[in-house]
Amino acid sequence: KFAGIPHRLGYAGRGRWFSLNHRVPHRTDVYRMRKLTARRIRSAIQSGISAQEPISADSHHVHHYLHLLSHLGVSPEACAPTIDVSPAKAARVAAEFGIPSGPRRPIIGINAGAEYGAAKRWPPDRFVAAILSLHRRLNCHIILFGGPGDLSTSNQIARGLLEFTHDDPAAPGVSLFDISGKTTLGELAALLKNCHLLISNDTGPTHLAAAVGTPVIVP
Repeated sequence: KFAGIPHRLGYAGRGRWFSLNHRVPHRTDVYRMRKLTARRIRSAIQSGISAQEPISADSHHVHHYLHLLSHLGVSPEACAPTIDVSPAKAARVAAEFGIPSGPRRPIIGINAGAEYGAAKRWPPDRFVAAILSLHRRLNCHIILFGGPGDLSTSNQIARGLLEFTHDDPAAPGVSLFDISGKTTLGELAALLKNCHLLISNDTGPTHLAAAVGTPVIVP
């Protein structure tokens, strides 16, 4: 308003109504998430959590914003994000990091980091257990992804895999490529494209993997 912006559209409420000249009413036909108190959570655990009605996909927050934009003439239909990485680029970047590409052995990506606290992070020992299980079944290559702040977590996973080899010298070692903190965003997208699967916490590379077409599992 005071910045001289002529068209200000948004949902009224939370003290913002006075700054809008196009107020959009909130949707009423969707499930609205509510934060439970610690007391309510404990009570639900003790008494047994009752089944609730299925939550429609339209309740996702992206539809909240699309509904808002529809008042500007934008289509309210959601579409999956797509980032195009050519097979040639994916193979070239894999070769630069010494990672085999091609159909001979599956490539599984692991992204064990996440911002905003431990609540969003699956424990490193769980990733180790998952990697060992996949290794036994698929004899796959493993790529450890992560940013500079995830080096400690990646090191814990690598040590866990090394201890497995020490405990059972007859067991074949895991084919591990730890590239945590070593990639640009473009290189990360290309390497994710090489993966047959990414197991990741809820963080940026998860969404990037989905956008390049790689299946994702979030524990």
